[in-house]
Amino acid sequence: MSEKQEKFVVTRKEYAALSHIRGLAQDAHFIVMCAKLQENGTWVLEGTEEAFDQLSSDLSDEIYHRLSPAPQLRSLEKLHSRLSPDCEF
Repeated sequence: MSEKQEKFVVTRKEYAALSHIRGLAQDAHFIVMCAKLQENGTWVLEGTEEAFDQLSSDLSDEIYHRLSPAPQLRSLEKLHSRLSPDCEF
């Protein structure tokens, strides 16, 4: 029995920032690497709830420790606020 797949749309800038993060958890990495580019320039991430939880956790670490350059951090912060609206820094 396979788990339900969820979809989440990200902007071109958000996807570019995501693709530069090193050390993502396996399932989070899979979500990013298998994203599908849409005709309108957005990307669709698809994965299980657990995989998106891993991605959210990895984003939290990336933002909290300021591991990405400032322009990418801004995109990651916007993405994280949409992905996990209840999470605060």
